[in-house]
Parts: sequence; structure tokens; C-alpha cells
Amino acid sequence: MFPTLIDFFQPIMSQIDKAIGNPTTADIEEIRQQLKASVLIDLSKLRKHYGELIKAYYRKNPPFGNREYSQDVEENFAKDLEDFIEIVSYSAEAGDPSILDECVVGYLNQNPKLLSKSLPAYVERFNRITTDWEGFMSKIEAQGQPRWPDETKPYWAYLVGKFSSKP
Repeated sequence: MFPTLIDFFQPIMSQIDKAIGNPTTADIEEIRQQLKASVLIDLSKLRKHYGELIKAYYRKNPPFGNREYSQDVEENFAKDLEDFIEIVSYSAEAGDPSILDECVVGYLNQNPKLLSKSLPAYVERFNRITTDWEGFMSKIEAQGQPRWPDETKPYWAYLVGKFSSKP
């Protein structure tokens, strides 16, 4: 079998590289059929099931407030942000923003006092992350933390939109 997914997809990726110079709809359709025949549909199903697993986990283990809080509001704010980071990462991996709707937006609407600060403080932080993505990534990398996948950026923007539209 293939040792990695990259090895598995290498023939298709090579075919794409060749077609990029002068792509046709026939090229696209041929590659699309190869992807469908191999794993594209299965990956979609896998991501959907993964999303359901994440939702089930958070139904039983709600975020925010299920840990020891200190007297330091900023320390608690940082812990809340860790929960947001975790859920945003899971949502991006599953390709499913409904995880945010259920496990963050809906949950916090029902339990607004779980956060250590008011919601606008979080929205302001998420907005800074999305508007200066590269600057924010530089800061966390300078702190020795790994760069967040770029795929998470739209999920942060999604939260900004959801929470900014709240009365």
C-alpha cells in the first residue's frame, strides 16, 4: 500500500501539474473522475463523521467553564481563548462551521456567563486575528508556538460575523 497520502495522490498531482499549463475541461473532468473513484467521496464522508464526533464530544464535555479558574481575569481569558482555538481547529479540520454554531455560538447563547470577559472582548480579539493574520502569526511564532493553518482563518471570521450580529 501507500506509505502516505502524498504518495497515493502523487500520480494525480503530477497529472494536474502537467495540465496546469494549458488546462481543458476534459483535464478537469478526467482528474475529477479519478478523485471520485479514489477517495474524494470517502474523504467527504469521513470529514462529516469526524464533525459529528466533535459535536458529540462537546455535547458531553462542554467548552468554557469546565476547568479551574483563577482570580486573574487575563489568565482566564487566555484559557477561554484556548477553548476557542481548539474548536476552531476541529471545525476547520472537519470543514464544518456548524460545529461552531452548535458548540460555541449556541452554547454561549444559552450560557453567556461562562466566559471570563464579555463577548465583545473576544470578538475584538478574533477580529484582530483575521484582519492582521500575518502579523498575528508572526507574534505566535515569535513566542515559539506553531503557526495556525491558514484554513482556520475563515472560521475565525465566521465567529466574528456570528457574534457581531448579536444584539
